[in-house]
Parts: sequence; structure tokens; C-alpha cells
Amino acid sequence: MASLLQSRVPSCLACLRRTTSSFGDGLLFSGSQQVRGKKKLAKEKDHNVTIQLLKPVIGIGRKGKIVQVPPGLMRNKLYGRGFAVYVTPTESEQVGSRKNVSLPDSTFGKRKTARIEPVQDQKKALKFLSGERRLNIKKVVELELLSPERSTAILSDLVPPYIDFFETAITVAPLPVKKVSPSLASSSSISAAASKNSTGKPEKVPIYGSVSTADIAAKMKTILGQDSEGKRVVFGPEDIKFVQETEEKDRVKHLGIYEFDIHLRGAPEALRRSIKINAQD
Repeated sequence: MASLLQSRVPSCLACLRRTTSSFGDGLLFSGSQQVRGKKKLAKEKDHNVTIQLLKPVIGIGRKGKIVQVPPGLMRNKLYGRGFAVYVTPTESEQVGSRKNVSLPDSTFGKRKTARIEPVQDQKKALKFLSGERRLNIKKVVELELLSPERSTAILSDLVPPYIDFFETAITVAPLPVKKVSPSLASSSSISAAASKNSTGKPEKVPIYGSVSTADIAAKMKTILGQDSEGKRVVFGPEDIKFVQETEEKDRVKHLGIYEFDIHLRGAPEALRRSIKINAQD
């Protein structure tokens, strides 16, 4: 038996179009994300509050300007500090239309920091100083540097022939005495001669750490610092070189006496001195 109730679903395309058109645009959903973004932006704008600035505020605007800002900014920073007051709808109508209300000016009050170029002229640099400080700077500028020959002569007079360093030695267990033959006593002269190393030189005693040219320069500057002219001698670790060959170019790691040359830049010849590395008790 056929149903007495007829289906309300349109059976043809023309009827479907006529049915949907009767509802208007309410059922038509737009897939554009841009439309939703505009609605959201308008919604956020409606939540802003209208204020009038009592003082110029960097990033917002000048004094007397009417702007719309987020309520949190007004409540927490502007109103409590006396930078702005609320503008009621009635006051907005008295001021004029909403065209007079603007958004905050993010560029207001922001200026590029002026670049300070280095002053090359000595006289211009002294203009920035005043009083006693200017006088002291002037004395330093006018101070005559020592010649390389004079500096070398001062080093020769003040630096002693030997500079002592005291370092902790690394103790090494002595090697057993070698015997040439089991039939010979260990105290024989032949056994003693055989117990020497192949080079015939005494064994070097290593130390913890090292003594570098920087250490020598620091100690020399301490010595020179006790003299008025010695303070004016300019030199560094790069001017010091060991005479004999060492394990590393700029440092020694064993007890003993080591010669080094101090050759100042521009000096005709070098000055030779020695360091003595002693075992610390």
C-alpha cells in the first residue's frame, strides 16, 4: 500500500532551486576564511574603549588625541598613571562623529638614534672634556714615548741577569741500575758508565704547568713598575723569544736555566737575560 504522506523533498532540480531561494542567503555558508577574519577584526574593534590622551604617549599619539585602545592597556597603564581618560558615548557625540576617533599611532614619538661618529681630531675630542680631566688627558697626549734604544737601555739597567721562578716539580721514580754483566758488582765503574742515558746528559725534571713568555713579561713589568722610567717601557710577550730550542715555542716545562732575548720593535739589537726555574719546596 502506498504511503498517504507525500515526501517534502523536491523531486526535480527546478523545485530544489525554488525551495532554497525562499530561505534567502541564511543557509549559504561561505568557505572564505577572509570573511571570518574581517568579522573577527570588527568584533575586536568593538571591544576597544575610546579614550582621550592627557599627555603625549609614545606609540599611541599626542596630547588631546582621541583613540581606541584595548581595555587592558587603558586600565593597567594609561588611566592609572594619569595619561588618559575615558570618553563616554555622549562625549563622543559632542566631540563629533566617529571619524574623529582613530587608532593608536605606533610611530609617534619614535625617532632614530643619532649615530655618534668617532672623533678623529684630538682638539675636538678635548672639547668634550672639562676642567682637571681635560688637563690630565692633555698631559697624556703630549707625553713623549721612549725611543727603542732608550727602552732597551732601561731594560738593561733594571732587569737582573736571572729571573727566578719557583714551580712544583713532578717526582719520577729512579730507574734501576743497569749491569753490564751479572758477574760484575753494581758499584763497579763499568756498571756506572752503562747506567747513563744514551745522550750522556742529565735527565730533565718536569714541572706542573709551564713558564711562558707571558709569565716572563709579567714579572719584568713588575720589576720595571718600581721605577718611574721603567713604567714607560712598552713591550709584550711577542718581543720575548727563548734562545735554545724548547718543546713549545713560547714556554718551558722543566726545571733549569733558560736564556731568552728581548728584542723591542725598532731596536738595533736584542737584550739577553735568563730565567731560572727552581723546584718549590
